[in-house]
Amino acid sequence: MSLYLDNNATTPPHSEVIDVMRRCLSEDWGNPSSAHRAGIAARRQLELARSALSN
Repeated sequence: MSLYLDNNATTPPHSEVIDVMRRCLSEDWGNPSSAHRAGIAARRQLELARSALSN
């Protein structure tokens, strides 16, 4: 186990964040401002994330 003391520069991401980001980067990678299918899926994920953060 390592001890990380430089959280001012960066912080290691939580494993749940890594899992969600991995899925988004591989499945919902579209531009959320676009009208195509990939963009709509990305927009849906963005809206879900915003909602989760605001609650």
